[in-house]
Amino acid sequence: MGTQTTLWWRKESDHADVHALSTLHPPIPSRCSIAPGSSLEAQHQWRDVTPESKGVSTSQPMSPSVTRLACSLAVVCGVSLRHMALLCAALCLLPMTTSSITRWLDAIGAHVPTPKAMLQPVLALTPATACPMDGDDPLGTDHGVMVVKEAHARLLITHAAASEHGADARHCLPHGKDLGLQVTVACSDDSHSCPAALTAVGPQARWPAEHFPTVKPIWGHLKKALVSSRRKGKASGEEHNEERLLALAQQ
Repeated sequence: MGTQTTLWWRKESDHADVHALSTLHPPIPSRCSIAPGSSLEAQHQWRDVTPESKGVSTSQPMSPSVTRLACSLAVVCGVSLRHMALLCAALCLLPMTTSSITRWLDAIGAHVPTPKAMLQPVLALTPATACPMDGDDPLGTDHGVMVVKEAHARLLITHAAASEHGADARHCLPHGKDLGLQVTVACSDDSHSCPAALTAVGPQARWPAEHFPTVKPIWGHLKKALVSSRRKGKASGEEHNEERLLALAQQ
């Protein structure tokens, strides 16, 4: 500042609670925080004297809660950045740009652990005993994803793939092996490429009989027999005017 006088700065921050206008019911309560900023020292260096405020960041106009909400809408719900900015501006009266949301996503994503670091604590708490592998088409992407999930619908591994054939599965299976998942039992449908890929990655795996190709035709025959029996009972009931057979056929 060019003066030798000792400057005194207020250390505490102050706030005022207000109710912002909103299209939601009830109105959104807001808190306006007032805190000292920064100044230049005699060596022309910036000195930050702003006290730390819980839940408020002085480096950006949005609170961490709003930042997490925006990132959750983008990652979990698959909302585009432009639509997200329109939603926040229309519903919450919070103006934000797509470039700021992109910066928030990059900042939060930089601290996300690797898939192996996330999977090991999960398996330590509850070991995975059955892990079906299947294909999925997640919202917001133009390619398929192979997923390995536990019997309790807990996703363990995701792998971008063009299809569900064995050639694409051959790249996903070693990835799961590196993360600590061991293939002990494997089964497949009438595809010939998937068993070859599974055998190459887990040669020690057992191959039990697949129930689906057997149960499907059996269920088809049972359904046809049921429909045929119901039609015969209905025809006999209408011919002899028996209410019992008509009620049984309807049931």
